[in-house]
Amino acid sequence: MPLNETDRAWVRETIQNTLNINGRGRLARFTKDWSGAGAAIAIVLFMALQWTAYVEFRTQTNDRLGRIEGQLAKQTAVTQASLPASEFRAALPDLGSALQTMQKEKISISPVTVDAIQKKMIATESSALGYWPAAAEFISYRSRNQAQNPSQLLNANLPNCTDSDPHPPIVTNASPDRGPDGMYHGSFNGPYYENCRFELDSPDADSKVNSMLMARAPFLSFKHCLIVYRGGAIDLILAFQNKPYAIEIPEQHLVLPATPYLGPALIFGQCIFDFRLTAAPPPKGQDFTQRLLASDGMTLGFDVQNPQATEN
Repeated sequence: MPLNETDRAWVRETIQNTLNINGRGRLARFTKDWSGAGAAIAIVLFMALQWTAYVEFRTQTNDRLGRIEGQLAKQTAVTQASLPASEFRAALPDLGSALQTMQKEKISISPVTVDAIQKKMIATESSALGYWPAAAEFISYRSRNQAQNPSQLLNANLPNCTDSDPHPPIVTNASPDRGPDGMYHGSFNGPYYENCRFELDSPDADSKVNSMLMARAPFLSFKHCLIVYRGGAIDLILAFQNKPYAIEIPEQHLVLPATPYLGPALIFGQCIFDFRLTAAPPPKGQDFTQRLLASDGMTLGFDVQNPQATEN
């Protein structure tokens, strides 16, 4: 651990106190009796033991202060969840800070309080001061709180999803013949990524995903992934409107004729969302954030109502 100015002052004070208590004469006799090298080793050992005790004290103090800050942040969130709309709007910056502290200190609040904050956030206009930072902190806090094992996805060594191909699609119980309604029927599990990290505002990652959606299946799932957003432009195809798509049945060596696909291009399930915003993001980022804010917190798909998110 590097020494900061506080640590240096402590070392100087410890040495001075040792001299004052024992006297410089005693220290000189000690050095003479033990020889220079032996005395130096003894002094180093003494200082090491004192330093270890000091570091332990500082660590325990910081942990206690962190827990206190976490409990104060929890009280702030609980209080603001019950505020009238106008007061809630005015306190959004404080709410964002409280949610960030609660994430850091791993402090939980009741589902009732989470629901109350969500409803008030949805009802608050996005132009309110501190709205976007607070919305991002709420999304991040809620998804981490709901996750079964958040530490697994928050691992710094988590691979980037688009560094490899997704798991391939699987077709089961499909018939090569049209049903009475003139459509083909069967069970289809589309391609998916799992246990990896995806940045929504990464131009390179967005380009790779869009290429997959256009050239392969028109839908892609992210299962148990870490979804990161820092407020940049999101250049993803989020939904398709009547995109022709042929389904392959490898077991039967058949390819069903192309049928129009209408629905979400991207589906996020059981994911942790790590959002950090300092201001209003671009339009598609706003849409993504608000849809996620209104969702159950870990699962999200897109319809075709928003033309900005739709590819024909």
